[in-house]
Amino acid sequence: MQTITIKGVRKWEHDLEFPELDEMYKISDLYDVPVEEIMQVRTNTLEEGLKGVHKELIRFISYILGFSIYGMIILTWIIIFVAGIWSVLLWADVANRMTKWLS
Repeated sequence: MQTITIKGVRKWEHDLEFPELDEMYKISDLYDVPVEEIMQVRTNTLEEGLKGVHKELIRFISYILGFSIYGMIILTWIIIFVAGIWSVLLWADVANRMTKWLS
């Protein structure tokens, strides 16, 4: 059996790897929580938090950058918002230049 490391736990949190079943039983014994409950809580909260977003890409990028998954979701929405504003400003500038060019 492998020992549980911080890097391993981080991979579990980002769904890049899953712990072995015997490790899950040891964790459940350590915290006195049934394995089924640990797996159910993890599945419910992760699925609800990541609905509508490309999960694999966010997991991978958050793992590489060292962000939490939820921090990465917030960063993604900020990037989308800024890109939207930039697009509107770009189209406004293009429309302004076209108006000047046509007149």
